[in-house]
Amino acid sequence: MDSIHLFYSWQSDRERNLCSDFIQIALEMAKARLESQYDIDLNIDRDTQGVPGQPEVTRTILGKLRTCDIFVADMSFVGRADPLGREPGKLMPNPNVMIEYGYARHALQDDRILFVFNAAFGSFKDLPFDLATIRRPTEYTAAPGIKDGPRRAAREAFANRLADHLGEIIKGILAARANPSAADTEATARAYENLTHLDAHAALHMPTIVSRPFLRVRLVPFDLRDDHAFDLAQVKSLRPSFAPGGFASERRKDTISARMFASFETPRPMAERPNPESRWYTRILRPGLFELAVTIGERIDDDPTIVVNGHQLEARIVDAATRLAGLAQALGFSGRALVSASLHQMDDVEILCGRISCRLLGPPDHHISTLPIPSVAAVNGMALRPIIDALWLDFGMEDGSPSFSSGSWAGDSSQGPYRLD
Repeated sequence: MDSIHLFYSWQSDRERNLCSDFIQIALEMAKARLESQYDIDLNIDRDTQGVPGQPEVTRTILGKLRTCDIFVADMSFVGRADPLGREPGKLMPNPNVMIEYGYARHALQDDRILFVFNAAFGSFKDLPFDLATIRRPTEYTAAPGIKDGPRRAAREAFANRLADHLGEIIKGILAARANPSAADTEATARAYENLTHLDAHAALHMPTIVSRPFLRVRLVPFDLRDDHAFDLAQVKSLRPSFAPGGFASERRKDTISARMFASFETPRPMAERPNPESRWYTRILRPGLFELAVTIGERIDDDPTIVVNGHQLEARIVDAATRLAGLAQALGFSGRALVSASLHQMDDVEILCGRISCRLLGPPDHHISTLPIPSVAAVNGMALRPIIDALWLDFGMEDGSPSFSSGSWAGDSSQGPYRLD
């Protein structure tokens, strides 16, 4: 399933129920139709959403603009310029939206940009010249004081128009992906090579021993550069986000070197084992390998096997990958990436799905899958489905994961068997 990353540039000068929220809800309504029609996962993104810590706003947004597939901007008028002479001043869209549009115009092809416009505040013909002469905005009319019924009807009609117009853009994106350029092919090969090289280095510099059995997830951005400058203050502010879901960040230890930023749970003595062990670590290796390892189960008393809930293992994979993607975004990486997942020391492990349990088909140290992701901002349960399906196939479940029967990943609620305590 292809993942499409849409960035929505919004404004708050007008009432939210007339512009920002009105458009956001309509986008979500259009999303449902588009995902079904094109068999895609449409990720609707905005501002610094999904980025942990206290990210630098401008850099984060520009990074998202560089790598989004579709840019949607609210060009509704929010004010007038000061009048010159007797003529009234020109109507103006929100200046921040205009700045984001300017950068998106630099980063994207024009056919990946869509304007939306509330005609209650003026005619699109009064937009600045270079905006008024390109594709007409997708319009709706919701004036101040509009009643709930007419507003909902206007929003539904607008959502249908959005779905039509976005659908044409999506068809172009999917066609381009089906025929990658030589540059895209080269970039993909380079990313796999970087993963191999960084994997060899990582094995020599482990920050701690993680209790077995454990899951390891890695993320390598395509835009990896030897001269990438890490903001040390930003890394420090992100440390609480290094802890996986369900683990207390306050119990972590932080380390730093010229090559690595790492955090891990304070090691504890383990019976019949020579060294203290941690239940997790997260680290960033220069120039840009992101890695998280976390234990996935423990033996109870003298049980012959370690039983791991398969749904919770899915949640661990998604939590790790999205956590690493958020760290990557916050540190200036914004494009495509490889996500790799592997299981380690699985000798006595059974995976449980309802009343069915099964063992790993293969060696105890096992690579699940490596998956190219179109954007670090698009890492989520649906985008990771190939890895999750591969996990279940490796345990002999021929239908793959049971968590996608509704058309989305069931773990998005973080409830029931997907809850990480």
